[in-house]
Amino acid sequence: EMRVPPISSAPEVLVRFGVAHIAALDSDPETKGLVDPMRQATEKVRDVARKREAAREAATMKLALRERADFEADRLVRLLDAEAYLVAGRDRSKSPYRDLFPDGVTPVVSAPLDQEIEKLQILESRVRNQGKGAQHADGLGTARTNLEAGVKAYVDAVRAEAEARADLDEAGEVGERLDHAAIAQ
Repeated sequence: EMRVPPISSAPEVLVRFGVAHIAALDSDPETKGLVDPMRQATEKVRDVARKREAAREAATMKLALRERADFEADRLVRLLDAEAYLVAGRDRSKSPYRDLFPDGVTPVVSAPLDQEIEKLQILESRVRNQGKGAQHADGLGTARTNLEAGVKAYVDAVRAEAEARADLDEAGEVGERLDHAAIAQ
């Protein structure tokens, strides 16, 4: 009796077990009728495993892009921080530094991403209200938009990966049911 490993095992192991089952089923006249369903189940696991791997790679790529967008936003905030610090005569209690960064730069660049996006929007508004440095405001707006898009793309990719994992679990369960059917015969 050959047991199918749980779906938590690597899909390639399930495919190998499927191939072995196909051979075993084909060699027994009483189970030949299960060869095609087992072959289809094995192919489904193989296909779904490829899709899951592609989804994992896409999530990794989206994470890297999200991290790059965060890096770029942080870089712009730090440049603005340095410029405002110099204009304020290296005194963080004076304008324009205090107006732009009343709590300093760290709470902006170290905030969780959803909060960082909000802080970027506030900072962008503060820069625009000063009437100077429109290029900084535009840059912050672009960085915020890119970060928002990066966060959304990553969340979507993680969701797609989870769906692909569920599809893989389902495909593995079909193979397991066929294994039990073969054992019952």
